[in-house]
Amino acid sequence: LNGYTHLDNRTFFEGEAKGDDEFLARRIRPILTFQAGKDFSFRLMPDFAGSISNSANSSTRVFDVHADYRYMDGLQFRVGKFKPPVGLERLQSAADTMFAERGHPTNLAPSRDFGAMIY
Repeated sequence: LNGYTHLDNRTFFEGEAKGDDEFLARRIRPILTFQAGKDFSFRLMPDFAGSISNSANSSTRVFDVHADYRYMDGLQFRVGKFKPPVGLERLQSAADTMFAERGHPTNLAPSRDFGAMIY
């Protein structure tokens, strides 16, 4: 069991934008991983992000839910919803990025996809 959060505060002290202050939870992602025997592993990562000050903006999504089978060290199988191996910045975890926002070309690569993979 592990996970990470990314919080964002937007406060306007003076001016016409008064009243638009907001505290956002951009990412609240607990990660549940477990292993069954030595060959099977599973991962579940939901996201509970949304606006803390406005519960109407809160949403829950499942980002990763997949099962892996390790046939041997060089051959493994994965089934479920996971990051496809396309786009270097997408493969990097949000907790490991240098900046809070990703680059615009990253929007061209898929975030998560349903399927099966041999790797």
